[in-house]
Amino acid sequence: MSRLPLRKPVIAACLAVFLADIVWSLLTPTFSLFAQSLGASLSFIGTLAALTGLTQLVAAVPISAQTDRLGRRMVILIGFVLFIIACALHAISTQVWMLAPARVIFSIATLAVFPVCGVLLADHTDPRERGAAFGMLTSSMSAGAALGTWLAGVFEGAFGARGSYAIAAGFSVLGLLIAARTLFDLPGARQQNAPLSLVKQFAAMRPLLSQPRLFFACIIGLLSSVSFTGITMAFFPLHAKANGIGNAGVANIFAVRSLGSMFTRLPIGILSQRVSRQGLLAVAALALAAVTLSIGMASSLEMFMLLLVIEGIVFGTVLTVGQSYATEVVTPEERAGAIGLYQTMSSLGGMLSPLVLGWVAEWAGVSSVFPIVSVFVVVCVGLAVIRVRAAAKAEQELA
Repeated sequence: MSRLPLRKPVIAACLAVFLADIVWSLLTPTFSLFAQSLGASLSFIGTLAALTGLTQLVAAVPISAQTDRLGRRMVILIGFVLFIIACALHAISTQVWMLAPARVIFSIATLAVFPVCGVLLADHTDPRERGAAFGMLTSSMSAGAALGTWLAGVFEGAFGARGSYAIAAGFSVLGLLIAARTLFDLPGARQQNAPLSLVKQFAAMRPLLSQPRLFFACIIGLLSSVSFTGITMAFFPLHAKANGIGNAGVANIFAVRSLGSMFTRLPIGILSQRVSRQGLLAVAALALAAVTLSIGMASSLEMFMLLLVIEGIVFGTVLTVGQSYATEVVTPEERAGAIGLYQTMSSLGGMLSPLVLGWVAEWAGVSSVFPIVSVFVVVCVGLAVIRVRAAAKAEQELA
């Protein structure tokens, strides 16, 4: 087995995302119920979800640009400060309109911590160990999500939603203090000539998007987000309910899914050091298409649990390998921009998929979204592979 990069900057980045995911999981699972308790309609809750996706779509590139100007560590620290503010705003909200700024700040904090920790990790590792390092990072995220989800039930039972959100602010303070003491930038990581203008920041992404291998990674990230947000989170619970699975059964399915995903992310990261990461991403995306189609055809609790575990493993594979591959195929100077572009494409999929699939479900029924997404994934993977192979052939002819 490959040696794990158990060095201080790697462990520090893993600890930062572990605490951030606890915070994220203390707020996210019960947010819809909390919003309803304040009088929010279903349409307003949907609007807040769209606002969250739009915020991430717009903010991903500017935040990645600031990591070059301010340094990775400073942006992560700002992210934890924003988590503190967002958690406090959630806890004190008494009107539904107060949730809008809270969700926007929460979304920006998420972008400032999770992907930037990935950039920092890439700075401190070399390509031979990067797969294992990203496996450690995403396993830490999954562990934080599992612990945070469990703590959310404990804290809300004891203190209510507001108390749980206040405790989340405390975890954010802990994350800020630990990150300030343990994280540090690689010398030379800052680039003071990074563009300040928002237009220039997005324009700087255009050359990156023209790189076939980075484009391939971004497409896989987008497809993974479409499947996770549009299928797993939005329509699978409805499909399960239509087949007689109650809320408790759905919760158990998601719990088992999280465990399966968590325990396979580090092995997948190590495996990615021994095989083609591009090939691994392509196989994972095609597996995602197959499991999505199978979920739409399943009807029993046992089959749903098995398929969601497989989906969790595949999703974890893309999450682990996708960011690592995106940092590998660009220069160190382009690394932050590559992660920003990867996150932008993923946010685009997460924002559009519930909206588009919602229209499809209204017109043709919930069961129709599963084969549609499956076919969409296969077609997009095929086109992305064709582009990468065409570019590789052109490079060989020029050599």
